[in-house]
Amino acid sequence: MAGLDPAVDRDKIMPINDDCNRVLRTLEHWERQIRALGGPDYRSAPGSAASQGVSAVESKYLYFGAAKQLPEVRDILSRRSESLAQVAVETMARKRIDAKWLDHDYYGFNDDDLVANETLAEAAARRRAADEFVAPKRRGGEDDDDGEPVHWDETWQPPDRAAVDAALLQLRKRQVLEKYAAM
Repeated sequence: MAGLDPAVDRDKIMPINDDCNRVLRTLEHWERQIRALGGPDYRSAPGSAASQGVSAVESKYLYFGAAKQLPEVRDILSRRSESLAQVAVETMARKRIDAKWLDHDYYGFNDDDLVANETLAEAAARRRAADEFVAPKRRGGEDDDDGEPVHWDETWQPPDRAAVDAALLQLRKRQVLEKYAAM
C-alpha cells in the first residue's frame, strides 16, 4: 500500500471487507444450524476464513488483508492490543487474590474429621439396614417363597461336615433303593 492513495484504497477495500464479514455471518448461521441438527462442529476447524481476520475490541467485525493496513483500522487495532494487555493484567491480579484464600481445607487435606464422621454414619446405616431386613423375619410376619411364614431361630447353627456327609449318604441310599426296587 506504499504507493497507493489511502482514500481511494479505503473506498475499494472496505466494501470487499464488508462483503467478507457478511459471508462469515451467513456461514456462522449455517454452522449453528448444522450443530443444532446434530451435525459436526466446523467452527474450530484450523485454517478457517475467520481465523485469518483480526477483530476490534468486543466486536465481531473482522479486518482482512489490506484492510488491516488502513490508518483508522491500525488505530482501532492498536487500542485493541492495549485493552487486551490490560485485561490480561487484571485477570492475573484477580487470580493471585483468589489463590491467597485457597488453603488446605479447599483442597481437602484437613478431612480427618469428615472421614471419621462418614465411617460412623456408614456403620449406623448398615445397622439400620440389617435391622430392617431381620426384624420382619423375627416376628414371623414375612412369607418365604413357598408361602410358609418364616420363623427366625437365633439358636440355629449350620450343620458340620459329618452331618452333611451322613445326610448325603442317606439320600444316595434311598435313590439306589428306589431305582432297584422299581425293577
